[in-house]
Amino acid sequence: MRMEQIKTAKTKIVEAVKTSFGIEFDKFIHVNKILSYGIDGTDLHIHMDNIKASSEEKMELILDGLRKLVVVVNENPEVKTVSATSWIVARHHRSIAKLGFKIGGPISEEMKKKHFKREKRPVWWSEMSREEFLGMYS
Repeated sequence: MRMEQIKTAKTKIVEAVKTSFGIEFDKFIHVNKILSYGIDGTDLHIHMDNIKASSEEKMELILDGLRKLVVVVNENPEVKTVSATSWIVARHHRSIAKLGFKIGGPISEEMKKKHFKREKRPVWWSEMSREEFLGMYS
């Protein structure tokens, strides 16, 4: 393989990782080692990484990240909802609901093809209003 082919192959691998499961991770801002977010219009969308840690440690990190996001929501008055869409929401919907999110259930096939094209597991969405979020985590 020539050097140019290697460079092209590496670029394709990096792009595949960045868009793994249809999510462009480089557009998310990291809050801590489990939680990151992106703002799209009036929605602050959170992403949770599936890290190797105990359930207790994961929950502590999630709560820490959500509390830190209060500053972001306060600094961005256009944010009206905080949402999460993932296989994690589908698998752990009771835990996500305990965090204050309303579980919306499965996303449409069209949305799954567009944003989660490589994901084989069910993908659900959840959200809460700005006021609910600030009330819970301020």
